[in-house]
Amino acid sequence: MKGWLMAGLGLGIGTAAYLLHRKFKPLKTFSDKLESEITGRIHKINLTTLELALDVILKNPTRTEVSIQQPFIKIAYKYKEKDSSGKEIEKVKQLATSTLENKPTRIKAFGQSYINDIRIPVKLLDLGALAPLILKRLTDSAARINLVVTVQSIVDTGVGSFSYDKSQDILV
Repeated sequence: MKGWLMAGLGLGIGTAAYLLHRKFKPLKTFSDKLESEITGRIHKINLTTLELALDVILKNPTRTEVSIQQPFIKIAYKYKEKDSSGKEIEKVKQLATSTLENKPTRIKAFGQSYINDIRIPVKLLDLGALAPLILKRLTDSAARINLVVTVQSIVDTGVGSFSYDKSQDILV
């Protein structure tokens, strides 16, 4: 009798483990499926600050409705520098970040959500290496500055949550 009880208990635990695995396994690939598209523009410029305005489209190509926190955005630029041997190395310098806000946004299954006009001030002193590009951009509206924008957030699927981290090059 005790043997049957142990076998039933083992079978029950095994079944529960299998069902939990099936429920949580999609979370591993969910982060790869979620997409973001970022566009940016120079909103204003004064003697001390260049203010960028970014629009983010969050796309959910899955069957699961999710909630995502207002994204934290980092802006950087890539540049090349020569090391001591004369070899060019690509480096990334962070320029600015957005403010943290506790604003969840729902994204329906197979839907998308828009977060518009995220303002990020960048101190002109931090733009030292970009000064020639900024001056050219101000005098020639066709000139563009290449920036790297990273979007970070927490996504809640109702079953579990995971971090979301994607980078994209944009021209402003």
